[in-house]
Amino acid sequence: MRGGAAAVGDFADEWVGADEQAAGRSGQVLGVLLIVLDWILLLRGAFGGLWLALIGDYIMVAAKAERQQASLAVPLRGL
Repeated sequence: MRGGAAAVGDFADEWVGADEQAAGRSGQVLGVLLIVLDWILLLRGAFGGLWLALIGDYIMVAAKAERQQASLAVPLRGL
Protein backbone atom coordinates (compact mmCIF):
# COMPACT_ATOMS: atom_id res chain seq x y z
CA MET A 1 0.00 0.00 0.00
CA ARG A 2 1.12 3.50 -0.68
CA GLY A 3 -0.31 4.93 2.54
CA GLY A 4 -3.98 4.82 3.38
CA ALA A 5 -6.39 2.20 4.55
CA ALA A 6 -6.33 -1.24 2.97
CA ALA A 7 -10.01 -0.97 2.03
CA VAL A 8 -9.39 2.22 0.07
CA GLY A 9 -6.47 0.61 -1.77
CA ASP A 10 -8.53 -2.47 -2.65
CA PHE A 11 -11.35 -0.27 -3.92
CA ALA A 12 -8.91 1.69 -6.12
CA ASP A 13 -7.48 -1.58 -7.50
CA GLU A 14 -10.97 -2.70 -8.47
CA TRP A 15 -11.59 0.52 -10.40
CA VAL A 16 -8.28 0.33 -12.25
CA GLY A 17 -9.08 -3.18 -13.40
CA ALA A 18 -12.64 -2.20 -14.32
CA ASP A 19 -11.46 0.79 -16.37
CA GLU A 20 -9.00 -1.34 -18.31
CA GLN A 21 -11.65 -4.01 -18.85
CA ALA A 22 -14.05 -1.39 -20.20
CA ALA A 23 -11.37 -0.01 -22.51
CA GLY A 24 -10.65 -3.50 -23.81
CA ARG A 25 -14.32 -4.22 -24.37
CA SER A 26 -14.85 -0.95 -26.26
CA GLY A 27 -11.84 -1.76 -28.43
CA GLN A 28 -13.34 -5.13 -29.27
CA VAL A 29 -16.65 -3.49 -30.18
CA LEU A 30 -14.85 -0.96 -32.40
CA GLY A 31 -12.99 -3.78 -34.15
CA VAL A 32 -16.21 -5.67 -34.85
CA LEU A 33 -17.87 -2.50 -36.17
CA LEU A 34 -14.98 -1.91 -38.58
CA ILE A 35 -15.19 -5.49 -39.86
CA VAL A 36 -18.96 -5.22 -40.32
CA LEU A 37 -18.56 -1.89 -42.13
CA ASP A 38 -16.01 -3.46 -44.46
CA TRP A 39 -18.37 -6.34 -45.26
CA ILE A 40 -21.17 -3.89 -46.00
CA LEU A 41 -18.89 -1.92 -48.32
CA LEU A 42 -17.78 -5.11 -50.06
CA LEU A 43 -21.39 -6.20 -50.58
CA ARG A 44 -22.19 -2.82 -52.11
CA GLY A 45 -19.39 -3.24 -54.61
CA ALA A 46 -16.59 -1.19 -53.07
CA PHE A 47 -13.64 -3.47 -53.71
CA GLY A 48 -11.03 -1.01 -52.48
CA GLY A 49 -9.47 -3.67 -50.33
CA LEU A 50 -9.95 -5.30 -47.00
CA TRP A 51 -8.19 -2.57 -45.05
CA LEU A 52 -11.04 -1.87 -42.64
CA ALA A 53 -11.36 -5.57 -41.85
CA LEU A 54 -7.62 -5.90 -41.26
CA ILE A 55 -7.53 -2.82 -39.04
CA GLY A 56 -10.62 -4.05 -37.19
CA ASP A 57 -9.03 -7.45 -36.63
CA TYR A 58 -5.85 -5.83 -35.32
CA ILE A 59 -7.84 -3.64 -32.93
CA MET A 60 -9.80 -6.68 -31.69
CA VAL A 61 -6.62 -8.66 -31.01
CA ALA A 62 -5.00 -5.73 -29.18
CA ALA A 63 -8.16 -5.12 -27.13
CA LYS A 64 -8.36 -8.78 -26.14
CA ALA A 65 -4.74 -8.68 -25.00
CA GLU A 66 -5.49 -5.54 -22.96
CA ARG A 67 -8.45 -7.24 -21.27
CA GLN A 68 -6.33 -10.28 -20.44
CA GLN A 69 -3.56 -8.11 -19.04
CA ALA A 70 -6.06 -6.12 -16.99
CA SER A 71 -7.60 -9.26 -15.51
CA LEU A 72 -4.17 -10.46 -14.36
CA ALA A 73 -2.66 -7.15 -13.25
CA VAL A 74 -4.65 -6.67 -10.05
CA PRO A 75 -4.32 -10.23 -8.66
CA LEU A 76 -0.60 -10.34 -9.43
CA ARG A 77 0.17 -6.86 -8.10
CA GLY A 78 1.23 -8.07 -4.66
CA LEU A 79 3.66 -10.72 -5.91
